[in-house]
Amino acid sequence: LSYDWGLNGPGVSGIGADRFSARFTTTVDVSTAAKYNFSATSDDGIRVSLDGGNTWFIDDWSDHAPRTSSATENLPAGETTITVEYYQDGGGAVVQTSWAPVPAPATCSAGQWSAEYYPNMNLSGDPTATACEDFHSTSEQLSYDWGLNGPGVSGIGADRFSARFTTTVDVSTAATYTLPAT
Repeated sequence: LSYDWGLNGPGVSGIGADRFSARFTTTVDVSTAAKYNFSATSDDGIRVSLDGGNTWFIDDWSDHAPRTSSATENLPAGETTITVEYYQDGGGAVVQTSWAPVPAPATCSAGQWSAEYYPNMNLSGDPTATACEDFHSTSEQLSYDWGLNGPGVSGIGADRFSARFTTTVDVSTAATYTLPAT
């Protein structure tokens, strides 16, 4: 589901550019029960349900500029109906929703960092993406400067994300080790 009508309406007869609402439903066939990451971007209100609207696991029902909400939900094997409700009060009109299975943890080789990327700023919930990242030098350091861009990982934008990097190093020699962070 992805609509960005800007200052226009959906182009449906009798529906203007402002003060309208819409309900979208789709049925997906999940082959194996799994956890799924859901993302919903809207300007203005949006809510997402798996039970026909009895409970909303994403509920951002308010006037606001474009923003994204996310949640993780378990989907059973078989058919599941996803309901998205949206309203547009005034100004820009955006409604976008996506979902994907929570990625399995990356199994990295020696000399790599395991990276987990989250669509929030506090490492909460399940990661949107996982990857194995190579060391950037022989000193086994992790070094990124994305500038105004994001990490280039699917589902992660340039802003409002967090990442966790984990690696294993051999410290079999007794010594004092310094772990600098900037």
